[in-house]
Amino acid sequence: MKTKLNYIYTLFIVMGLLGCSLEEDLVLENPDERLLASLEELQGKLQNAAHGWIGNIYPAGGKGFSFYFEFGANGRVNMLSDFNDATATDAYESSYRLKALQRPTIIFDTYGYIHLIADPDESISGGVRGSGLKSDFEFAAISISDDMLELEGIKNGSKLTLFAATQAQAEAWKGGEISEMFRITRSFLDEVGFPYIDFGDGIRQAVDISSSSKMFQLSYVDDNEQSISISSNFAFTLEGLSLGEEMTYNGKVIGNIYWDQEASNFYILYDGNPLYFSNSPTPIIPLRTLFGFGKQYNMLTYNPLVVSALPSKFLDVYEAGRAGLFGLSSRRLNRVEFTISGANEAILNFAYNNTAGSNFNARTTYRIRTDDEGNLTFEFIARDNNTNVVGSGLASIINYFESNKFRIDWVAGDGNLYGALVVVDDDESYFYGAF
Repeated sequence: MKTKLNYIYTLFIVMGLLGCSLEEDLVLENPDERLLASLEELQGKLQNAAHGWIGNIYPAGGKGFSFYFEFGANGRVNMLSDFNDATATDAYESSYRLKALQRPTIIFDTYGYIHLIADPDESISGGVRGSGLKSDFEFAAISISDDMLELEGIKNGSKLTLFAATQAQAEAWKGGEISEMFRITRSFLDEVGFPYIDFGDGIRQAVDISSSSKMFQLSYVDDNEQSISISSNFAFTLEGLSLGEEMTYNGKVIGNIYWDQEASNFYILYDGNPLYFSNSPTPIIPLRTLFGFGKQYNMLTYNPLVVSALPSKFLDVYEAGRAGLFGLSSRRLNRVEFTISGANEAILNFAYNNTAGSNFNARTTYRIRTDDEGNLTFEFIARDNNTNVVGSGLASIINYFESNKFRIDWVAGDGNLYGALVVVDDDESYFYGAF
């Protein structure tokens, strides 16, 4: 009886194993038909687009990049990119393949332009060592239609939306017009002073376009003297700049940045209407919000060998101080430095040398007094021993700082921009210098 039971038990095990084997064979012989159909559909869309595909990637590590692809039936793909001037003008051929993973997937399996932004070498990608810009070169299809493919990176989740290119777009890409958009943008930034957008609400928004970091930013200062900024990374396109994320101001969406060739200017569409950039000779963001203790700038240096000679009455004051110091044993004044050294403290420093060429500094410390309008006066606290020695020669400059009330502002001239302490009620008199 026991032998019979063992036989039956063994028979059930064998039948179970056979059943598993049959079931596994059945699965292997009948893959997911929907996935295969999607894979075939994706392959057909990629290869049958008459003029190729264009799209943008905005990696998690920053920046944005545009691409043009031509997918062949032989597993080869030609691509162009706005990564740099070379990739924008010289098409590169590499290979790709399609694979039925959990979703239909495009794998760029040999090194091409799309790998540059994912390269772990930061000298190539411009990203972080070991991970580049955290982009992808394997993309799963999320949505497939006749003229648009929505793809998502397998590793880092980079979004790549491809649009079927028109003949005109394909010809423009192949003709290097993306590289021309580089040139247009660089030239615009070189030629204009400080661009801004006026939204009609009394606030001028400073425009900052960084070709190197591919960042577009709008900034302004609110009623509380706080700097407010909104920004988005971008990719170059044939029309201008394509933002990675929509920006919103006063409840209205700012989409992309467009170039108007006839007007030689950029514009945005705001509430459905074109809004062109304006230009200012000095920055839109007031220097007073950027200059001070713990801020972006805290020091101004006037060195006549470095900064341009602007039409300021201070130059006469400086010349009198230079001559006065030279009259004290032929000492030579090299530069004047003004530093916000504390929350309410400033240092006026004179760098000079004697006839032997030895360098010295003469410092005077002041307490900063600020009135209701933000204007500054400087109250004497102390001077060092060197100032006690040479102060009489520098009296004109010392008196200039101690007897005037100043506002902090920008000044420009001869193509240069400087920070300045402008004498209140006399715009022609200001101490200025480089940061």
